[in-house]
Amino acid sequence: MKNIIKVVILLIVSLFSVTAYGCNENRSFLTQNDYMLGCNMVKYNLHGNSDFGFNVNFIYKDKNIDVTFVEFIGEGLDGLSVEMKDDTFDEIKGKKFAGYYVKLIGFVCHTQSEKIKIDGVKLKIDEVEQCFEFNEPIVHQLKDEEVDNVIYLLNYPLYISTASYSDTEYELLYYTEQDIIVEDIDFNNYLVFKDAQVLLNGECIGNLEDAFPLKVPCNSELLVQCKFGFNDMLVYTDYDSVYCDYSLMYTVESNNHVKSLTNTLVSQSISNEEDVIPMVQLMTNKN
Repeated sequence: MKNIIKVVILLIVSLFSVTAYGCNENRSFLTQNDYMLGCNMVKYNLHGNSDFGFNVNFIYKDKNIDVTFVEFIGEGLDGLSVEMKDDTFDEIKGKKFAGYYVKLIGFVCHTQSEKIKIDGVKLKIDEVEQCFEFNEPIVHQLKDEEVDNVIYLLNYPLYISTASYSDTEYELLYYTEQDIIVEDIDFNNYLVFKDAQVLLNGECIGNLEDAFPLKVPCNSELLVQCKFGFNDMLVYTDYDSVYCDYSLMYTVESNNHVKSLTNTLVSQSISNEEDVIPMVQLMTNKN
C-alpha cells in the first residue's frame, strides 16, 4: 500500500511540473530522428516595434508531415498574436539534404507588451502535440522611437549570413548633424566586433576598442570597418540564426546625458543551398 501511495505522489508531482511550465522535456533536438526543430540554433534578443518575427530550422524525413502552431510558452504573452508561415526558399523546397527535407518555419508576431520572453513553443506534428524549449529564450522589447536628429546611420548591414562572419568585412557609416562625443559602439548580446577600425572623415583613428570616447564634429562621417564574431562565452554554431541590436552611445557636448542610436542586425542561418547540408549535419550530430 505504501508503494502505491508513493507512486501516486510521484505521478502528481510530475504532472504538476509539466503543467507549471508547459513543456515536459527539452526537445530542441528530438531523439526519434524523424524530425528535429533547431531551437538551440536561434538567438533572439532585440528592440523593435510591435510587429516582429523569427525563423526556426525544421528538418524531417516524411515529405507529407503536417505541422501546425499551438502556442508559445513564456512571459508577457497576453494579447500576442502569432501566425506560422513557411519561409523556405524555392531553391531547397522538395529536396532532401543528408536524408532530410528542410523547412524554415517562420513565426510572424504582433504584441503590445513592453517586453515578452518566449521559452518554448508547442507544435502539433501529425496531430500529436510536442513542446520544444529554446536554449536561449526569445526576448523582444518595444523600442523607444524618440529621435533627436543628432546622428544618423547611413550605411549598415541589416540581413547577412552567419556563415560569412569569418571572411566578410562590414561597414557602419554614421553622419552627425551636431557636435557629439561618441562613448562606445557595441552589441547588446551574442556578437562582438572583430578587427574593427574607426575612421573619422576618412582619417583612421585606430582600433575600435581604443578609439572612444571620441569627439565628432558636426557634419562628420564616422566609419567603422569590421568583422563580426560570436561572444566567446556563448555556445554557438556557424549556422545559428541571430537577431540582435548594436548601439552607438553618445553625448551632446551641451548635455552629459548618454543617448543611444540602436539598430537591428538579422543574421540568417541558411541563405543558399550550400548552407543546408552543414546545417543539417550540425543538427543531426547533436542527438
